[in-house]
Amino acid sequence: SSLSPKDTYEVTSLVEGEVLEALFEEGDVVEKDQVLYRIDASSMDSDLSSAETSLLRARESQQSAQEDYNEAAGTLSGNTYKASVSGYVKTLYIKEGDKVSNGTKLADIYDDSVMKLTVPFLSAEAEQIQVGSPAVLTLEDTGEELQGIVTVVSSMEETLSGGRLVKAVTVEVENPGGLTTLVQAAAEASRCEPGTFVPKTETTLSADLSGQGSLEVENLLVSEGASVDNGTALFKATDQSAAKYLETFKDALETAGDNVKNAENKLENTQDTIGDYTITAPISGTVITKNAKAGDKITKGTSGNTVMAVIYDLSAMTLSMSVDE
Repeated sequence: SSLSPKDTYEVTSLVEGEVLEALFEEGDVVEKDQVLYRIDASSMDSDLSSAETSLLRARESQQSAQEDYNEAAGTLSGNTYKASVSGYVKTLYIKEGDKVSNGTKLADIYDDSVMKLTVPFLSAEAEQIQVGSPAVLTLEDTGEELQGIVTVVSSMEETLSGGRLVKAVTVEVENPGGLTTLVQAAAEASRCEPGTFVPKTETTLSADLSGQGSLEVENLLVSEGASVDNGTALFKATDQSAAKYLETFKDALETAGDNVKNAENKLENTQDTIGDYTITAPISGTVITKNAKAGDKITKGTSGNTVMAVIYDLSAMTLSMSVDE
């Protein structure tokens, strides 16, 4: 009869590299999961850094896609497209049945309840003026004085006739009812020529659709001459065109989510591979053979992995008996 170990295990490496540490000797009793070898994992540093960077970028792209979707859904809440400025609708450029895509002109918006006047000041004087300070304007035709507020002091210097260096100062005033683009006024403290009033708001509103699709106008919700605020619905899109437009954002969001999962899996696999550079005891037992020591190079040949050590589990022995016995 003979006694043999219940379990034996050949310790091999799943990776290649130089053995940095071999933390045991032949005859040692080792415990399960005890560290036996540490193999140089410096070759994996760039892979780990790349995987971490890829995951960071994927998450940033996902966040951006989520924000784009939220913005698009907000813009089309109730399947309506909304104004982004306040004023009066001077001209409408769309009608029912029109296709609206990014950049399509929607309306001219005009608001002359507040007027702006830009006048030149001598540079030295302009530098003493603060945004938000009061200003007195004098109308050229009537001599009437209006109280205003400085809203802009230009940093750009210009040259007027006679070599005068000036900077433009913009003043806003409440329109008492008679100010038009034909009215001129001078600033009380300016020693330069007067300026002409313009409306505070005078703009062409164009569709701001970040997707590649378009919306079909089902109903106009405003008419020329109507007053609109930032957020006022201008038109209702058909359900089909609104759903199709939002679908592109949903697809982009789903793709971004898939990219995050792939990047997470790649990072996890890279981290697992790095874990393979630390080799632990698969069982508790006695080291019978130690084939690799610190400084050795571990390679993986075509015949299989190199056996770095052999461990016997001597806690339980199996008795074998021959027939003669």
